[in-house]
Amino acid sequence: SFSNGSYCFNYVDKPEINMKGVMSVIYDALGKKKKNIFIPFPIAYFFAKALDFIAKIIKKKFSISSIRVKKFCSNTSFETSISKIGYVPKVAIKDAIIETINYEFNNPDKDDTVFFTE
Repeated sequence: SFSNGSYCFNYVDKPEINMKGVMSVIYDALGKKKKNIFIPFPIAYFFAKALDFIAKIIKKKFSISSIRVKKFCSNTSFETSISKIGYVPKVAIKDAIIETINYEFNNPDKDDTVFFTE
């Protein structure tokens, strides 16, 4: 139990969704058929390393890199005590993904604001 005061928490969506689950939500939101392509990690990592090497030679970045393959395939699990104070998220993670996909890809009337990362 927490006493009165201010606290800072790391927020973690529970239950966690693995990458296969995230991709399933995305395909459903886009109305696309799921692809059952599975590339074993060592093969994907090998080809990503090869792309890293080529990118270094030609001084160009590719959207696939060994770091991204590692991040995409890693198992991450985080814990938080925020539920002990009774916090309940306004939107479930699956619903948030669906809303984001709908806004970004299924909404022809959006304002075309583009946000770049990395």
